[in-house]
Amino acid sequence: MNTKKIIIIGGAVLAVIAVAVSLFNKADNNTDEVKETQIPQEDALDVTMEFFDQWLTDTKSTTTDPFQSGLINSTRLSDEVRAMIQEKQTNKAEGDLDAVFCQLTVPERLGGKEIFKADTEAQIMVLARGFEIKSPYQAIATLSAVDGMWKITKIECLQGEVPPEREYDFERTGYLLKSVPAPFTAGNWHLVYEENGTPGHVLPLFFDAESICVSLDGTEAVCDSSQFVEPSKVLLQADMLDTGADVRRVTFE
Repeated sequence: MNTKKIIIIGGAVLAVIAVAVSLFNKADNNTDEVKETQIPQEDALDVTMEFFDQWLTDTKSTTTDPFQSGLINSTRLSDEVRAMIQEKQTNKAEGDLDAVFCQLTVPERLGGKEIFKADTEAQIMVLARGFEIKSPYQAIATLSAVDGMWKITKIECLQGEVPPEREYDFERTGYLLKSVPAPFTAGNWHLVYEENGTPGHVLPLFFDAESICVSLDGTEAVCDSSQFVEPSKVLLQADMLDTGADVRRVTFE
């Protein structure tokens, strides 16, 4: 009798284990499926800069703003971030940083740098460009994967170079030219360069008070683009923008 009970109990235990293993495997498989569907196929940096650039465009507009245009209701924002922006906008006092750009004044343009990127999490640094004096503030956007798309789940304002930036996004040798065909704007400076053996690549250039030029004799000074002569061969070092390059250093060769 005891032996029979042990066999019955043992069989029951084995059955429970078998069911548990089956359920575990099923749950594990479901988790894998969820993970697979949650991984965005879009680029986190592109998504971030598209939103921030549009926010800048609406902010600078004379006929609308990000609240009137409906950008505040973008599906790219989590409910928490949307509420934070609205609360800071409502209670904004003189001397407060903007809730999105993290700047005291509206920047001329923006640049972005990827700090961290995983399958379902990312952090992007958004920097103000075009000020005569470099701003000490940066916006750090945290993104999370939600239903297969990137959503901005936090915007933090930091002061100082934290985390550190890479030295340059772009570094190429090419020629400075104003005479460029459409759709580029003739009369503005561009770099024409070769990429992977293919010539004819064109990059619009933006200069500010932080753009340093190194002459043929090694003298360094803030760039005065009115003194450029085309075509001039240069080594260009710059930070990339959606609309071109924010020039950091030009070495004439």
